[in-house]
Amino acid sequence: MPTVAALLLFTLIAPAGDGWSTGPLPAWVRPLEVPTPPADVPPPWTPRDFRVLLHDEQTDLRGPVVERFVHTADRLVDALDVQEQSHLELLFDPSYEQLVLHFVRLHRGGEVRELLDPARVSVIQREPDLDQLMYDGQRTLLFFPEGVARGDVIETAYTVRGSNPVFGEHALAELPLASGAGDVLLQQRVLTRADAEPRFAARGASVEPRTRTLPDGSRERTFERHLVPPVPYEDGAPAWADDLSWLSVSDFATWADVIAWGRPLYAVDAPPPETRELVRRFERVAPDTAGRVLVALRFVQDEVRYLGFELGPGSHRPRSPAEVLARRFGDCKDKSLLLVTLLRQLGVEAAPALVSTVLGAHLDDELPSPWAFDHVVVRARVDGRTCWLDATQLGERGPLAERATLPFGRALVLDDGERGLVALPDPVDATPDSVTTFDLGRVEPGRPTTLRWTSVSTREAANAMRRSLDWDGVDVLAADVADDLAALDPAVVLQGDPGVLDDESGNRVELSAAFRLRPQLVREAGRLELHLRAAGLERELQPPPAGDRRLPLAVPHPVHEVVEVRVRPPADFLAALDTGWMEPVRVEGPASVLERDGRRDGDGLALRWTFRSLADAVRPDDLDAQRAALAEMRALLAPVLAVEPRGHAGGPGSEDGARLASEPGATDPALADRPNWTVLACGALALLASLFAAAWSGARASTGARVVVGASVSAEARASGARGERRRPFLALGVLLAAGLPISQLVARRALFALPAWVAALASGGDGGHPARAPVLLLHLAGAIFLGFQGLCVAARLFRGRPGSVAAMTPVLMGLTALVWADALLLSWVGLGGNRIEAGMLTGFCGALSLFAHVRALASSDAAVAGAPHAGDAEGD
Repeated sequence: MPTVAALLLFTLIAPAGDGWSTGPLPAWVRPLEVPTPPADVPPPWTPRDFRVLLHDEQTDLRGPVVERFVHTADRLVDALDVQEQSHLELLFDPSYEQLVLHFVRLHRGGEVRELLDPARVSVIQREPDLDQLMYDGQRTLLFFPEGVARGDVIETAYTVRGSNPVFGEHALAELPLASGAGDVLLQQRVLTRADAEPRFAARGASVEPRTRTLPDGSRERTFERHLVPPVPYEDGAPAWADDLSWLSVSDFATWADVIAWGRPLYAVDAPPPETRELVRRFERVAPDTAGRVLVALRFVQDEVRYLGFELGPGSHRPRSPAEVLARRFGDCKDKSLLLVTLLRQLGVEAAPALVSTVLGAHLDDELPSPWAFDHVVVRARVDGRTCWLDATQLGERGPLAERATLPFGRALVLDDGERGLVALPDPVDATPDSVTTFDLGRVEPGRPTTLRWTSVSTREAANAMRRSLDWDGVDVLAADVADDLAALDPAVVLQGDPGVLDDESGNRVELSAAFRLRPQLVREAGRLELHLRAAGLERELQPPPAGDRRLPLAVPHPVHEVVEVRVRPPADFLAALDTGWMEPVRVEGPASVLERDGRRDGDGLALRWTFRSLADAVRPDDLDAQRAALAEMRALLAPVLAVEPRGHAGGPGSEDGARLASEPGATDPALADRPNWTVLACGALALLASLFAAAWSGARASTGARVVVGASVSAEARASGARGERRRPFLALGVLLAAGLPISQLVARRALFALPAWVAALASGGDGGHPARAPVLLLHLAGAIFLGFQGLCVAARLFRGRPGSVAAMTPVLMGLTALVWADALLLSWVGLGGNRIEAGMLTGFCGALSLFAHVRALASSDAAVAGAPHAGDAEGD
């Protein structure tokens, strides 16, 4: 809608009568009567489906001026028809065409009434392709009848006289053989000269003409179709697969004839002085031929903006290089001719080439005609290599030898010695255009993951990425990646600013970003699972629309992408993982193929997905096979690697191939919501024991030796005591951190105490993996609670400066050290250890040494104060 609104703002209204008039039917026309809607039509259609009672076109190709007569009768079946089909909207080019209106009639209840009022006819110039920077000068005639209602029949007739002078006296036409709405009668009548026999080709319909010779010797061919069924619109069809039937007419016998017609249009008598100056500049900038070709190409691409004036002969005739340089704008024809002129002055063999962005390689099925093409590129031979260059591409970079092949399939090169269409190489390269890496780094159970995303684009993918960055910016692209990662974590968070590295000389664009995800290594039902995903490939693997189709389904092509996921799991997880995840898997459909393989990558692993398109469309007969293949491909995108607690990796998973690990042993679902009374009881007893120990140690400390502090205490003793007092807060903080170690390990393993996991551990042959697992976990629970609570009590005494706190620290520190070592060894023994075993043991040992040093220093200071000489009685306060 914004585009439509913008076009309306630039609409120019021409005065009435500009390029059009009213008048009677031409003498050469044989008018038809409006047929009556049939009572019976072949199923599954009904009379209501046939909205077009008559579509009659008659084309006179005999004279120097082409005339086309159109006679239609449309039945307004419902309110939508009244809204969209009751007005007249005719397109013509006033530079070489004249539009003659014959009548506009209303049929209602057996009566016929003339509606045409020239005073209410308007002509506007709305330029429908202005949003594509193309200006063709065509006009649109509009007439809105009044008093039209449902059930009426609107009959119109008009003639368009004239033909584009760029084609001379060649006979060319594209005539419809179906309207799409259901036709009761459709006729195409074509008149040709006796000395000219154009070729006819029908697409999408099998219809034989009635041919006869007229008295003046000219030939008449009539193509007639009755009860043409309605053609439903099918979304997603490729541009070359038209849903309607057409009749092509051309008097070009071969493609060589089209070359002979087009070459004079691109002839340049003498290079203008402006191009000679540019060539000298290019020669100074680049030392070799390939480099000079690149400089010239980039100049035409970037320094001459795209703007097309397609008025009259300008639809196919390019403007001179001097004019294009002076204006610094031009369309594909203009820019290609300028590039050809520059390259030839550089000593490079170059020629313009006509291509079709719609038909591509399907040009082989077309009649030879200039109308088959809608774009112009350049073929150049550089250092013995054929290069295809598009002068309209913005942001194209990189060496000439690494440029992607233009995806047009066929080209008609306007050069000496060429006799027909030239096949362009397959645009799919052996190496990928895009490589995306998701690096999860080191993952630990229950810990959030920092994912680093990197996307490297080359060749045409780099050009497209560069244009996307100019249009949207890197933040929008990073947001798109976050949307893709939402399948792993809906609350994914982008960390920092995304990075961009653009290597224009190598045509390589690298994007990077970091994302925070919830834990991707998790414990589920008594086993450890690593969740991976080839994010972003889902866009290429969307299933085709349901239902049958008449037309092929377009798919993106060429596409060659690689997605790699890297991760470093714990060493015991990697050691226990079954190597089956590394087996290569390949799924191929009619239009695409996906391959997945894995490998060990140092102390981690990597999964790699490679997707390639094989065709630009899927035929209707191959849709079921493509749907099945895409379903298999999607199942390969999100594998889950799992290790059972006893250390054996799960085998191949479900039939859809989405999981690489077997499901754990079944347990009663009702256990999931029930408390584990054994664990709760053990924890309660440990808490009571810790409370009793705290009370006992506090009572013992209060009856310990009294410290005598008085005026008789030596200065040295007071200084030592002061230093000891300053150590107390730091010592208290160290005790808190040490006490938190067993508690944090207990929290990290909390899922192991859930009742389903506990029952599986105790069951014979269950998922516990070791008969001593339950006792070890209970011992770990009790020890963590006891020593953690004791550490909190000692830290509280230290903060408050209570006596006896230093003496109480000795068993706490010894217990913490022993617990760290015992916890690491026992949990490793029962198969629950990880890469943190050595780190935990080393941290605990070093922490114990540090704390013992502080205790000794503090105890020495207390002893110094307590044993200092004094003047009073030893029993005094």
